[in-house]
Amino acid sequence: MNKSLSDADMIVYYDGLCPICRREMMILKKKARDHSVGFCDFTDREFDPQSIGRTEAELAAQLHVYDRGRWIVGMDALRALYNQVGLGKWINWTALPGIRIVCDWGYGVFARFRPRLSGASGCSDSQCG
Repeated sequence: MNKSLSDADMIVYYDGLCPICRREMMILKKKARDHSVGFCDFTDREFDPQSIGRTEAELAAQLHVYDRGRWIVGMDALRALYNQVGLGKWINWTALPGIRIVCDWGYGVFARFRPRLSGASGCSDSQCG
């Protein structure tokens, strides 16, 4: 059972219409056994992005994590999320000097083309890059 979003230390906002995103979040949910992470599918009809001061286009453009009062986006959000669920060893190397810039750039490219790569229908190209 997922902890209530209001009680979670960290909330990840992901595209539930994206098969790649859904698969990764399913894996991370299983690892988040302490329930310190809340998972929010921003494409859910019941979710209003305005309630968190964001637009669906912003959330679709790159991964967003809200962590104890601060926003973390992109590859940094992925690193924070993996560390929170105890999988930091699989991603922390991407923050090493010299490697970080390449990995951050690669994430940006992936995020821009994710809708086409995944076949996601949740956002238009204008929303997702």
